[in-house]
Amino acid sequence: MRQMTESKWARRAQDIAGGAEEGRRLARALNDSGVVIVLGDAVFLRPDMIAKAIENMIPATAHATRAASVVVEVRKKRGEEEEEEEELRAMEEEKAGIDAAAV
Repeated sequence: MRQMTESKWARRAQDIAGGAEEGRRLARALNDSGVVIVLGDAVFLRPDMIAKAIENMIPATAHATRAASVVVEVRKKRGEEEEEEEELRAMEEEKAGIDAAAV
């Protein structure tokens, strides 16, 4: 088990989480789960459990990223389909004009 000051732990949590508010939430979640133990200004760390806890948080983020990329692909495909439909309408109008001129 390792030990560090609470201020150093707060900075590390902010660095890991990417911001002050996110760092506070991460530090609180790890404390609530028992991965770290805060006693006064001392924070006792269990590195193996910290790594595992953070790993468990990552799949949710990866899933959200995959879901967002699927949404982007669907929107892109819809845009391509709309362009194709517009092109088809233009071709049908042109054909109708040709047919009308041929009569």
